[in-house]
Amino acid sequence: MSPERNVVQTIEPRAVNETFKEEDYKILRPSHELSWMLGLLSGAGYVAANGKIRLTSMRNPELLTEFRIVGQRLFGKEPQAGQPNVVCFFSKQIVQEIGDLRNDAWVETIQRRHRWVLDDKNLTWKFIEGIFDAKGHLRKNIAKNFVLFFMSTNFTNVDFIKKLLLSVGIRKPTTYPQEQPKESDIYTQYTISVYNIEDLKLIADNVHPKSPEKQKILKAIREKPDRPTDTGLYLEWKRLGKPSSYNIDKLKHEGETEFSREVYVRILGRGQISDRGSFTEAKKNLVKIDKGIESRDKRFQSEIGEDERQIWRYAVEHGLIKKMADAGMFTPQKLESIEIYCRTGIVPEDLTIGDFDQFTIGVANLVD
Repeated sequence: MSPERNVVQTIEPRAVNETFKEEDYKILRPSHELSWMLGLLSGAGYVAANGKIRLTSMRNPELLTEFRIVGQRLFGKEPQAGQPNVVCFFSKQIVQEIGDLRNDAWVETIQRRHRWVLDDKNLTWKFIEGIFDAKGHLRKNIAKNFVLFFMSTNFTNVDFIKKLLLSVGIRKPTTYPQEQPKESDIYTQYTISVYNIEDLKLIADNVHPKSPEKQKILKAIREKPDRPTDTGLYLEWKRLGKPSSYNIDKLKHEGETEFSREVYVRILGRGQISDRGSFTEAKKNLVKIDKGIESRDKRFQSEIGEDERQIWRYAVEHGLIKKMADAGMFTPQKLESIEIYCRTGIVPEDLTIGDFDQFTIGVANLVD
């Protein structure tokens, strides 16, 4: 049995979704722990007007333990003695401060009463973590890609979670059905999924679930190789001696490369031959990249001196690339391309002389 669905009885009519000010919190205080608790209770808790705040879980004792520990700190109370697989606190004042977290009301409560959750990315992540502890699922599909998904019969809730994910940098959350039917159907199950490995890695870096099973899958996601860029895949193909598709798979089988023929087709093989892609098309694009790099190499070699190249190598060797990324001087993709050039001497397609001039200035500023 999954955690109990959240329920709220009628709370006293102090406009339960009225925007709270800091002085309205008598016991609770905005914090990372409260943000997580609000996410958890929105997804799986029972909050009642009589003061009962309860979580039930048959499969996740670790979540119950965390609920008990965090609840003791936030509420300043010990949980009531009760049934196995249940942790229950009691406080009418805390319920009043939390507000209405019924399935059809919690989104508005968070947006109006606990707006601070949405105004700070770190706090938003903790709220997402609470929702994920309550309702999130992880699995692998038949293509061995990881999938994260939330399910709800309430379209507003799923749409709100999607907006939360977008606000913290998740680029491609997918909802199905994508729109609420014109005639409301209470039995419609709405799903939000994340398939993109970069998105999944961002979630894995910021969400720390209590379930050991979820922890294990997120660890595997963190360790999964990044999707190679066009230039990165070309560099690997060149390192291997520009092999044919047959030899790529042979080298993959022998452990000489991590990228199979299918990876080349998926990333570089889209073209006119087939909607599914082909290695023939991928090979054309590899050759095109090769010719473009050769042309750019000649131009850069004629315009950039050895002193400048030494400055850039120094930046790579002494970790200044990361400092530039943290400072927002360049996009991550641009810095990755500069690092490729510094390490290999190959000029990726997106680099210009102006980029290197700006990079030199940035290195000088950091060194100073």
